[in-house]
Amino acid sequence: MATFREGVLLATGIGIGAALSPGAWTRAAAAGSSGHVQQQQQQQWPPTTTAAAAAAASPVLAGASTTHSLGLGPIVRERCCLVVIDVQESFIGKLPLDWREPLVERMAFLMKVAAALEIPMLATAEDMDHDGPLVPALVEQLPASAPQVFNKMIFGLASQPEILHAVEATGRDTVVLVGLETDVCIAQSALGLQQRGYRVVVVTDATASPPPHHEHGLARLRQAGVTLTSTKGLHYEWMADLATLGQVKVEQYDSFKGGSPMAATRYTL
Repeated sequence: MATFREGVLLATGIGIGAALSPGAWTRAAAAGSSGHVQQQQQQQWPPTTTAAAAAAASPVLAGASTTHSLGLGPIVRERCCLVVIDVQESFIGKLPLDWREPLVERMAFLMKVAAALEIPMLATAEDMDHDGPLVPALVEQLPASAPQVFNKMIFGLASQPEILHAVEATGRDTVVLVGLETDVCIAQSALGLQQRGYRVVVVTDATASPPPHHEHGLARLRQAGVTLTSTKGLHYEWMADLATLGQVKVEQYDSFKGGSPMAATRYTL
């Protein structure tokens, strides 16, 4: 099966979200015609207006580039929303003991940074009647403006209409994912969002799945072209400059060194 990529193309001044195979992308770029781009989109994938609608709704997104949408450019805070997926005791309890507390600390830290930078966020919990609520440590970090925690009944959140609509309502075209589990709900959510025209960023040390499945999930995401980064890397990419770093004060946290919770050496950001 061909590998599909999605981006935001600017044609005659209008952002058009298109999901094209690498070959179709080349043909569309050479054609230089918005009508041809739309025709290729319909041939290659069921059309979606998510990316175009987001671009039209936000001046920041109006200048969206194919470099950004393909995951090759910087992670820009003004384009991001943060989604916290299924951090429930029933899933945390499957992880090695020494992963659990630091993992939640990193997620909470990123939520604090997102709140300080006015990055929209939302959270899900899977089948709450069966698996329980989002852990209190993360509920506390949700801003008053965030939607109520969504009861997610589908592994890939983009297939649950009210959650997808909440993502669309942020007006952002980059979705940062943290949570559980890397090879199931994180992976399927990332692929579904990518399919709908979003750039997806997965924070490798703020997601987890019982070993060896965490690494399997990251391999699947890497193969699909999802942007992978660490908590520290995302933090500094969101800050972007020394002035912002000096102005935005967020409590420091302890974490595992490196891009995976497998590594057990601790450091302080």
